[in-house]
Order: sequence, then structure tokens, then C-alpha cells
Amino acid sequence: MTSCHSAGLPVAVELHNDELPLSFLSRVAKANGFQSLVEFCDIVGLDKLKVRSGNERTLSKLAVWTGVPVSRLARFAIGPGRMLNFGGQALRRHQMYTMGMRFCPACVADDLCKGTRRSGVRPYLRASHILKVVVDCPTHGVPLQYRPDEIEFGDDLVGNKPAIVETSELRLVRIPHPANAYFASRIGGQPGSEFLDMIPAYLALELCEVLGELDRVARSASLSKETPFSKESENQIFRGFDIAKIGLPAISIFLSNHVQTAIHQGRSLRFVYSPVWQWLKNEGENPAYSALFSFFRDHAQANVPISRGQAFFGA
Repeated sequence: MTSCHSAGLPVAVELHNDELPLSFLSRVAKANGFQSLVEFCDIVGLDKLKVRSGNERTLSKLAVWTGVPVSRLARFAIGPGRMLNFGGQALRRHQMYTMGMRFCPACVADDLCKGTRRSGVRPYLRASHILKVVVDCPTHGVPLQYRPDEIEFGDDLVGNKPAIVETSELRLVRIPHPANAYFASRIGGQPGSEFLDMIPAYLALELCEVLGELDRVARSASLSKETPFSKESENQIFRGFDIAKIGLPAISIFLSNHVQTAIHQGRSLRFVYSPVWQWLKNEGENPAYSALFSFFRDHAQANVPISRGQAFFGA
């Protein structure tokens, strides 16, 4: 074990721009000769759960030990509450894996080939990989792996290096859907869609979910009854993203075709907009939703025959 002093740790570790704080903490411990993250936290007086959640006092201590500013350590912290500021983007907690580890085997294999530090210090956890919508690594096209346990990330992967390398060789076996790259890049501060970039990230994800659900309903055999809103299927989000990324004109065309198909097939129009209504009915007072609420309401009233005095979405 390496001795510690108030001026900081003997071995400095670089924080990657897209690294989770707990991943960084683990690598710092290993680089400085500690047997485990738990041992390091016990000796220097840090609570790893508070590091992950971005507790200001805890991150201030870590900043003293590592020389990394608190603002950088906190960028990808997973704080309390249902709404999170993650990489400068507003996301709902359920849109992320907030516990355990999620990683790309090919990224790990690349990490292990880089640098001269001990192998357990090289791999790190990417922040974008904990977004549920990111199912394939945008860089390698490899399906991401998830482990619910929080073990020593680097050492565990090094101990399973043959399996990691074998899995990493699957890279580019399929081309990742563009939604993977868009949402991964968005929390990295990179724009990718003129329309989606204008709305909060959580709202962009929800819109893609709803449009994907509408597409699924349009393909189903019947609209004779209200279909339960099935959320967070990546295929559903991907279908919705293909529409939403172009902007409101494309969404309007899609909705109009959806209505016309229902009319042509003699389907009940009562539930054509059901997924939209289920999504928006509890958000009427939220200003972030007002523009989309008006858009869907106006489109419904212009395209679906209704009786005099009837209205959509409480308008």
C-alpha cells in the first residue's frame, strides 16, 4: 500500500472526459497501490456512494487527493431525485442504469492495449454507456454488457481478459443505430439533430418512445381498443428517432399517414392518438411540454373528424 499525505496522492491519474466518477476513484486507488477501492476509501475517508452521487463535500476531498477540479468530478455524477443533470443534460432516472456497471468489451480491450500503467488501471467506464437507449457501442458496434454488482472494475476485467478479447472481436458485426451515437454524443456536448437538440434530452427520449409506439400501433392488427403504452423498448425508440430527428414536418407527415391508414382500414379513430394522450395527460402544467402538447393537439383536431363541441387533449 502507498502512504498518503495531505498534499495529495503520489501517483496522479488522468480523468477521462467521458469517465464516471466511481470508475475514476477505482483507478486512482489501484494506481496508488491500494488492494481495493474499499481499502482506499477507508484510509482516506471517502464514501464511494457519495462520490457516485456527486456529494460536494466528498468530491472536494477527492479533488484535494487527486488534483482534479470538483466541477470535472461532478459532471457525470448520478445524484438523488427522479430528474438528473448528467453531463449538462436533463435526464430522468429511469432512462439510465444508475447502479452496477455497463461497458463495451471492445472499449475495454482497447484500453488494455494503451498506456504503461498496470493493466487494472487502464480500463474505465464511459458515461454514455449507462444510458438505456445506448445498447450498442457507438464506436465499435458491440452490444454493451451489464453487471449488476459493483466490483473492482479494472481488475475483474483483466482477470477475464480472454473472454473480453473474444467478445471484443465481435466489433462492427452490426452497424449501431444512429440513436446510439446521437444520445451518447449529446451528453458529451455534441449536437446531432437540429430539432431534438432544442428540447431537453429526457423529452427527446420520451418523444422518440411515443412516436415509436405510434408506429407500432399503426402496424398492429387493430386500433379497436386502447393499447397499453409500452415504454423503453430500444427498437421502439429507434423507430421513433428515425422520424423525430428530421423535425416537426416529418412528424406531421407521419401522423397524417397514421390517421389515413386507420381510416382506410376502417379502424376506430378514437384511440389513434392514445399513446400521445397517455404521455401528455399528466404534463399539462409542465412548460417543457407545452409546445409539443400544442403540436399534437392541433394536428389531431385538423386531421381527425370530430363532432361539434368535441376537442382533443382537453383543448
